[in-house]
Parts: sequence; structure tokens; C-alpha cells
Amino acid sequence: MLLPTGQQACDYRADLDRQGQAIVKAIRGSGVQYVVVLSNMGADSSEAHDVLAGLHAQDGRLKEIDRINLLLLRPVPFFENFYASIALIRAGRNQMASRSKRSRHPNGSDA
Repeated sequence: MLLPTGQQACDYRADLDRQGQAIVKAIRGSGVQYVVVLSNMGADSSEAHDVLAGLHAQDGRLKEIDRINLLLLRPVPFFENFYASIALIRAGRNQMASRSKRSRHPNGSDA
């Protein structure tokens, strides 16, 4: 199970909670015995903020379900997490490329 992390909703946290509660209801009603959750590093902290606070709340809701075997995976961030920074990354890449064109190799030849 993976909660979406797109933050386009007007009240992202409320939307995350609504989706999380619907998932918990579906799990309870389905008789599923094994649940694997793709959470995130830091979501285990009660002091989590922003997206991690929403994941922390969802992890807690899932832990309250009786008779399921729950596995919480907490990987490091994925490249998709950089989506909001694409323009900044591209600007840096272009800046690095222009520097590279102007630089010379140690032997004195042009790059």
C-alpha cells in the first residue's frame, strides 16, 4: 500500500487522512491478513511534520487493525520526490554544462 504524495489538494493533510481512513476501512472489510506499506524514513517519529506527519498518522491507523500482519517499509526518498525542484535542477545542470565548456583540461587543451 502506498499513499499518494501529490500535494495539489487544498488541504493536503485532510486529503491524506481521508484516503488513509478509506484504506483502513477497506482492509478491515476485506479479510486481508498481510499488509505491506511503503511509508518513509522519519514517519515513525511522533514529531514528524508535513508529509511525514500524515504518514505517521496512517502508520498508526494501520497498527490499530486487529488480525493483520503489518510490514512498514521506510526507504530513503525516491527521485520522484524531486519533482517540485525540476526547474532548479535543470538550471543547475545548464550552469554546470556552461562551466564545463569554458574549462580547460589540466594539460592545457580545451574541454
